[in-house]
Amino acid sequence: MNNSFIEFLDEDIKSKKELITSLPVRLKKDKYIFNERLDELSNTYLKYKDVILKHLEKKYNKKMTNLHVVDNSEEIKNIQIQINKTKSYIDYHNPINTYFEKLNMHKYFYVLYHYSDYTFLELNIAIDKLITILESANVKLTEKNFYYNYYVNKYMKQFLEFRKTSKEFTKLQPFFEECYWVDSMIIKNIYLNFRSIIDKYKKQLTTYSEKIILKYTKESHFDSFDSNLKKLKELYDELEHKNEETISLIIQKAINKEIDINNYLENSKAKNDIFENIQIVKIDNNDDKALERLYNNLNKLHNDLIQYKSYYEVSKFIDLYKEDYTEEESLKDNSKELKSIYSEIVSKEKKLKKYYKKLGVTYYGKSAREEILKKLKSEPLDINKEMEELYDKFDHNFITNRMLSFYEDPITVEDLLTLFYSFKQYQMNILRRIANQPIPYDVIKSKQKEFDRYVLNPTHDLINTIPVFKEYDIKNIIVTKYRLNNLNISNDELDFDTIGDLISRVELLLRDKRIKESDITAQDISIIVRMYNVLKKENLIEEA
Repeated sequence: MNNSFIEFLDEDIKSKKELITSLPVRLKKDKYIFNERLDELSNTYLKYKDVILKHLEKKYNKKMTNLHVVDNSEEIKNIQIQINKTKSYIDYHNPINTYFEKLNMHKYFYVLYHYSDYTFLELNIAIDKLITILESANVKLTEKNFYYNYYVNKYMKQFLEFRKTSKEFTKLQPFFEECYWVDSMIIKNIYLNFRSIIDKYKKQLTTYSEKIILKYTKESHFDSFDSNLKKLKELYDELEHKNEETISLIIQKAINKEIDINNYLENSKAKNDIFENIQIVKIDNNDDKALERLYNNLNKLHNDLIQYKSYYEVSKFIDLYKEDYTEEESLKDNSKELKSIYSEIVSKEKKLKKYYKKLGVTYYGKSAREEILKKLKSEPLDINKEMEELYDKFDHNFITNRMLSFYEDPITVEDLLTLFYSFKQYQMNILRRIANQPIPYDVIKSKQKEFDRYVLNPTHDLINTIPVFKEYDIKNIIVTKYRLNNLNISNDELDFDTIGDLISRVELLLRDKRIKESDITAQDISIIVRMYNVLKKENLIEEA
């Protein structure tokens, strides 16, 4: 649509306004003529509008077609599927964790340990899942495996019979409540009993997990943790390339009001102020080399800021680890202590088995007095409490022992995050402590995914080499690094509440550069957005 038509419309509208205001409206006849004239004008301008909209629609479609928009959503989806597969291979090839994590048993042990956070059905599903995993490893459980006390045995005997024909575990609730009113810690004691079971059958469980490793090795063609990690890095690089912000994506964001395209116009005060203020010493805008250095540093700063923002969350893990363990503990050989705790556990389990055998003879033989039966039912409950403390101590020492086995002094952030990644149950417990309240399992799963994404992303290298037990001012390290490269940032801007704003300002400058290097201007994008809004309002275009 050429300028002469627009000029004609401007002049025509002006003259018609003058005409309308000059028409008399006092008499009935005048009003009739006035309304008739208005209808004529309305019909004329509706025709103009129709012509303009058709022209606008044609022009909009032509502009969008000329952008050569490439839809790579399917490719991105396929890369993400490969990433998820590779992560599962990594879990199985991980040399730090055990069959416990490889077979995902940690998920169900977590539910049983924190039984008060879950429903009766969720607890029984967790028990059923553990039994299923054991059965997959050719371990068939019977009531004799459950000897931690009379009530554990009583309930699990009923549970094992029931699951042969049904998975409607809520029907077991009345029976469970009979046991619960005598032993309110019954689920925790079932948890402890399962710990004993998996320890007893660890050889079969390890063999089963090794079979899965062989299967995954054939699928992935990678036979080690490192080779899978290398593959993962390649996939992340590919994903990052596919997710690069293209001009079509910038237009999409402008249309969806995710960005204000007016901030990218040549005379934008907001953009020009950010560009000026980000520099300590103002560079010559005609100096191409200086501009290239500036934008290279802005790109590096952007990556480091994204990492550091993510680090705010993972740093909570590190803080809680330092609450649980001292540097001396993390570096001390505690294998003797671990063996000692394990010996105590074995000793107490022998006592529990004796009670179980006595109870079997006296109760099922019906030869004991009531007080003897009562004693045989209640005394193991005290041992159960001691067992819980022993297992907690064992877990604490096991983590430090693993740390010492795989890492050297100094223990770095990367070392510690890999440990959290490897021991999922410990990771889940830390997540619960960070929340400082019970949190639903699906929320824990979501937070685990975020954490694992951070740990496994090979591009995250900003803070990985920092020793855990040394005090480092990471904010100051970042600020100093970039101030030396002429970027005017401060420690306050890296606070949790303000870092998002700094990231947005850096992204604005990088996006502005991308637009300038393309064959389209910010003014063109602004016109496209305005055309889209007009066409969308008239229902002549689908939502972007």
